[in-house]
Amino acid sequence: MSKKGILPLLFFLITAYIFCAFQTIHAKEQETSEEKHGETGEISEIELPKMVVTGSREKVDKPENLPVPVQIITQEQIKEIGAIKFDQVIEITQGVELVNSPDMNISPGLKTLRMRGMDFNHVLILVNGKRLPGSRPGTKGYSYIDIGNINIDMIERIEVLRDGASSQYGSDAVAGVINIITKKYITKFSINTQYGISSQDDAEEKHIDASGGLPLGKRLHLNLSAFGTEQDHYDRTPSDRWGTADYKQDGGNVGVVFDITDFQMISLDGRFAETDSEFLKEGTGNTATFRNNNKKNLSGDIDWEGEFENIKFDLCAGYSTSEMEYRHTEDPDYRGDMDWDIAQYSGNLTWDPAGWLTFFTGASWNEEDIDAPQRNFIKNRVIKAIFTEIDLKPFYNITLQLSGRFENYSDFGDNFSPKLACRYEIIPPLAIRASVSKSYVAPTLFQMHDNFPDAMGWNDIYGNPDLDASEAVNTTAGIIWKVIKKFNTRVSFDFFYNRIEDMIVVESLKNQKTALPESTPEMDERGIPATVNTVSSYKNLDGTTKYKGFEIGFATDLPWRFAMDVNANYLDTEDPDGYDLTNRPRSGMTAILRYNYEKRFWGNLRYNYRGKYISDGLFEKVSCFDTINAQINYAVNKNIIIYLGGRNLLDEKPPVDLEKYEMGHRESMVDSSMGAYWYGGAKISF
Repeated sequence: MSKKGILPLLFFLITAYIFCAFQTIHAKEQETSEEKHGETGEISEIELPKMVVTGSREKVDKPENLPVPVQIITQEQIKEIGAIKFDQVIEITQGVELVNSPDMNISPGLKTLRMRGMDFNHVLILVNGKRLPGSRPGTKGYSYIDIGNINIDMIERIEVLRDGASSQYGSDAVAGVINIITKKYITKFSINTQYGISSQDDAEEKHIDASGGLPLGKRLHLNLSAFGTEQDHYDRTPSDRWGTADYKQDGGNVGVVFDITDFQMISLDGRFAETDSEFLKEGTGNTATFRNNNKKNLSGDIDWEGEFENIKFDLCAGYSTSEMEYRHTEDPDYRGDMDWDIAQYSGNLTWDPAGWLTFFTGASWNEEDIDAPQRNFIKNRVIKAIFTEIDLKPFYNITLQLSGRFENYSDFGDNFSPKLACRYEIIPPLAIRASVSKSYVAPTLFQMHDNFPDAMGWNDIYGNPDLDASEAVNTTAGIIWKVIKKFNTRVSFDFFYNRIEDMIVVESLKNQKTALPESTPEMDERGIPATVNTVSSYKNLDGTTKYKGFEIGFATDLPWRFAMDVNANYLDTEDPDGYDLTNRPRSGMTAILRYNYEKRFWGNLRYNYRGKYISDGLFEKVSCFDTINAQINYAVNKNIIIYLGGRNLLDEKPPVDLEKYEMGHRESMVDSSMGAYWYGGAKISF
């Protein structure tokens, strides 16, 4: 038997051993624990209904009771900060940063997320536990989910797992997982509007969304929603290079839920979104160079879920398709058209044989098809997986989680990822948690097989079929302390250390100047410099890339209807040669002071700080900077809410001097390139 075959066998043998051993121990311990602490062994302070959340299959009432760091952002919290777009929620999400257009050449205007300082392909973004096709791949060969086309009014909650999770969700879940859970039932109609503009009278933004639902008989329910966003560019750079994109998105959702019985349901969901973006890259007049990006995404799934006695099941089939087009407007023959399809089938079973034990198992089959004729690229990949997880409480104050996932890739091989996590409650207000896991990032089809000569007019990109998956070891350890029960005061501290072996990077094979006659103009017929041709491919770094740091969370209620939340983090990175990694802030903090007067008048004041930000050597290092944001909300009646807000309130000019740092490489420096910005809107429901 091969080494890869032995590992899964050992994992399941250890799982069976732990199950049998603790079943005997727990029978004796349970009598005492139930007398003191009730059936769960915990003092109940239920804030949320018990639910299965990302990162664990165990039912919990609060995420701090899990052995892994999970944050749940509820619809109530989203309303409290007045967010009507998904990227506005990131401000209250611990350890997560908004990434603006990680490759301006390829995907202007699009937005994605980064976690714990790792690249955006190291965080897995799911919708109802399912993957979606990414955006058009950039020069690094990997893609990402554009969060801008998610209608926030359809969101039930957002679950953020800050921990390695390939043992549960597969490739890319190195830094963590963000799972967006949409509503099963919409019981009322609502309309949200927002208008904003900067103090410089640019970056005008308009947004509207609407949603509603109604019963169609006794057991049938219909959900509908639609949204639209339009943003004009702003260009504060001293030259005519790297402005921002004119950006437009719209889409909608339709869902039908049929309650077969009180314990089983079938749901059908369909989503459509279209994104258009365009920005001026350089030049003026006839020499102007534009980048256009259009993406249409259609996805749907059918889900049958239910329960009988202590067993729950979920069977799902889903399909997603994207049509993408990218072009230079001055050259209509230059395009990067692409069709990207994903078919997904999964089934899982959750069994609760005892109050102290939950067993979860399942299997999935995914097929990915990409057709990009202009890149000479037509490829297919099939991924088969089996996975299991055991959550158990051998004693009332100890929670253990053991999980593993085996995957087979049709084009490069197998992978097995195990994970062990533990939570120990020292005393009811104080607990510690820790986890260790193996995770990985599979090479994308583009990184392995791409053939894209003259990409962007100056770069030839070729795939490397000999790439291996990047493998990581994730370690997380933390403490959770409920300091003052009266004020719901909580403090958390989590240390993380992620080591990635064989990380996949872009390799420049050749960078040469083309020999040209003296009479040859500097620009070719498309207005692109004709003097440089770069040939790129991909390789696995020989060595270990390290990410380590810590996160601190603090939340408390205050007198006179005030409350406060503070999230802070520090990051230290190192490539295999011992150098700092570029384009990521080394520290950050977000502090939010909230006020709520009987749900009639509420508001918040938000302070954001970003520490030093090391560039890629082309421009100066960005020094520390901070911003102040605020919003007030007033409920005219139970159906109408109006609100006003502002970002960068004390910065008439952008906090970052754009003369010294190019916006195209800014990535996650949220609001760093825009001065004061004002917005307002209304929420109407009936």
